[in-house]
Amino acid sequence: MERSDELRDLVLAMFEAASRQDPSGIYRHTSSHEEVLMIGTDPNEWTQGGERVAEEARQEMQDSTTEFSPGEVEAFVEGTVGWISSRPAWTLEDGSQIPARLTGVFHQEDGDWKMVQGHVSVGVPNEELFGE
Repeated sequence: MERSDELRDLVLAMFEAASRQDPSGIYRHTSSHEEVLMIGTDPNEWTQGGERVAEEARQEMQDSTTEFSPGEVEAFVEGTVGWISSRPAWTLEDGSQIPARLTGVFHQEDGDWKMVQGHVSVGVPNEELFGE
């Protein structure tokens, strides 16, 4: 297992493209396999299938007025598998921010890194969930 500047830079480029509402990075770096999975913050955001994941990401970019900044991205690889983590934030129209957590798994396909699994969540303190 080793750190990967290549995968980190790719993820940062995907964030930059998304901030410009340009879905090309999502389409290019999301695997088209049916097993691809993206889990979002809403309980109903559980999308399977690479083409559906990319299309939903495009739709969200088009409909959103919030900015999603990546925070620090860490990336690691082992052979043809890579994984990333970051603590991004959404900036709302009023300037307030919502901190989030992002993880993703990538696989090399024909020499390109393709996302095969992603998960975005918003942390909730244990006290809010369970008390004490």
